Amino acid sequence: MTGHIQFFLRSEAVLGALTSLSSADDLVFYCGAGVSIDRTGLSWSQLLSELFKESKDHGRKNRERDHKAIDFLLKNLKDEEQRASILTEYFTENGATDTNEYLTSKLQQILYEENGWSEGNLLSNLVRLAIVAAMYKKSVTILTTNYDVYIEEEFIRVCKEMSDKANQAGVTVRYPGLERLISPKLPSNSTWTPRKIQDAVKTKSIVRIVYLHGRVGRPGTATEGTVVLDENSYSISRNTITDKIKEYIDGKSLLVAGASLTDGPLVEALALTKTKDATKQNRFALVHPTTTLDPLNYDCNFSIKDAIERITQDDVDRLLGYRGKHLGIHILHPMSHSQTAQFIEELNLALVLHGRRTNREYRDNIGISYEQRLFQWQTEWETNRPNPEEAHQILQDALKIKFRKFCPKRKMKIHSLDWKSGFELNLDQATGP
Repeated sequence: MTGHIQFFLRSEAVLGALTSLSSADDLVFYCGAGVSIDRTGLSWSQLLSELFKESKDHGRKNRERDHKAIDFLLKNLKDEEQRASILTEYFTENGATDTNEYLTSKLQQILYEENGWSEGNLLSNLVRLAIVAAMYKKSVTILTTNYDVYIEEEFIRVCKEMSDKANQAGVTVRYPGLERLISPKLPSNSTWTPRKIQDAVKTKSIVRIVYLHGRVGRPGTATEGTVVLDENSYSISRNTITDKIKEYIDGKSLLVAGASLTDGPLVEALALTKTKDATKQNRFALVHPTTTLDPLNYDCNFSIKDAIERITQDDVDRLLGYRGKHLGIHILHPMSHSQTAQFIEELNLALVLHGRRTNREYRDNIGISYEQRLFQWQTEWETNRPNPEEAHQILQDALKIKFRKFCPKRKMKIHSLDWKSGFELNLDQATGP
């Protein structure tokens, strides 16, 4: 496992994906809940749990027995749409409240509540990649199943940052425009409505965000489209959403991030747009392994001619790749959220190199790739900090500053200065929020 984690950004499959995607003319990014978790702090399951917490007092009193039973179901039903169906039906029973209206008020409270975790780079890296790709005259579309507007807000923030820096340097700024396409009000209306968010400056390039499951803006704004959450809304919208995904990914280069390849319309669209030689399709998915090999719970041993061998996580991931081949998409396995974010950053770098038509390539031997930069950083660190005890102390002091920044109300003690045995971080939460 350790080797797999260490070499994700050095593997041939990953390097090949960076080369293929960076040279594509039409880029489509499919973004699931994992992309905006940097801002919301919520996975899909956690979103449902928070929705339940916010809804307990929704027009119903003395319902403790029901609430306890719902809590049990949320924790034990595996199908997320089934769990969502119970919530929406229970809290909108007898038509007292429109489902979209009910979900809007609750989701606005949940999605935009301060959660204390907004330092991740995946969302920011993705937005910067979209801007850079558009500036190199590539067609860029972002398909998202998320309800929130964090991608929009980050896009506008990055463009303003670019404008401010250009003004300070006395140069002309250029950045693409942004528009959104909203899923229709279902089932009566099948029209997807485009709306301009930001004008392009000194270019005709446009990045389009397609909200597949509706758009829930910040409190005080109206929801656009149908909020797709439960079995009813999924069933009504499935064909419309599948057709829209097919329209955008057919013949295009695709990168799936923050999603687990379990969303029905996405899976169906992939299968229906698969070509005869699927291995040549420029489609990739960054999927965290959901089947982690645990030698404590599974006998990994097998025998070949009386010799005992063991399967590894690499073997499991390799065989999982057959599902990707079945759907016409290459599955890559980052082992953490940060590795997904780093992949996006590396793709940005590879795209810039390709777009500038220079003689330098991402995989050359001049020190551009992540592996080469990592080796250079390590060499420089060892050269400038030859004393291991000193290097360890510098790292420990830096971590202490980081923890105080993220947990300002918490006491923190760092024990063990022995660089050989490592150190222990002990957070005393007695004074925490």
